[in-house]
Amino acid sequence: QYTPGAGHNVLQLGTAEPEGPADAGELVCLPGWQRSGAVAPITVDRLDAAGGDVSVDVSAGYDRLERWRRRVTWTADALRVVDDVALAEPDTDIVLFRWHLGTDVEVSIAGSGREFVVAWPEASLTIEGSAPLTVSQCPWPDNTVSCTGGREPLHTCLVVRSTNPERGLNLTTTVTAK
Repeated sequence: QYTPGAGHNVLQLGTAEPEGPADAGELVCLPGWQRSGAVAPITVDRLDAAGGDVSVDVSAGYDRLERWRRRVTWTADALRVVDDVALAEPDTDIVLFRWHLGTDVEVSIAGSGREFVVAWPEASLTIEGSAPLTVSQCPWPDNTVSCTGGREPLHTCLVVRSTNPERGLNLTTTVTAK
């Protein structure tokens, strides 16, 4: 299950964000976020010592969505994610993904329009979209690490979104380790 919309590389339709932090274990469901309990069939085309090729169909997980299919391929050198998103007729909306980068450093973002390159000491990420994109970064809660003292650790989150409301978006994201 990919919920909630603030999670790692999860589709969000629109720009709704929680008004404040959620309590541990609380599921926050905002408009444009995946429905809780949605089923997303996974197809494994190849999985071996050299890498993999896996597809997931999350189309049934969202209101107003006709299609969200993701194909992930990887080797020891790179990971490629291809997202094919289409909203149900006649809807348009901002199509948004968040990449949690696993670092707390500020990243370098270069590019414009439909192509961007993001770099930080451990890796680089290239982004190509079928529509104009806006790419930004922000500190975001890191819920993968246990925190102490009541403070939630933050890490760098990359926000990739269509610049304008769109009927759909094809997005290719490639991550390469340095």
